[in-house]
Amino acid sequence: MVNARVNREKAIRETKINIILDAAREVFSSNGFDSTRLEDIAYSAGFSKASLYNYYSDKESIFINLAIREYKKIIELLK
Repeated sequence: MVNARVNREKAIRETKINIILDAAREVFSSNGFDSTRLEDIAYSAGFSKASLYNYYSDKESIFINLAIREYKKIIELLK
């Protein structure tokens, strides 16, 4: 029972992280890094700015995690 709950919570967290990163990709692509604000990413993802802080501490950490995720996708495609 505990394992199922932990797995469900982990899946929900991963889904929310992907929603944030998908939104960040769109916003960064449209506005550029310097012009993008956390509020822009939050709005695009359907989150409040405060709730983003449950996942990322700042815009830079979102950008880095987005870059890592996209890098991993490219590596998988090349295999």
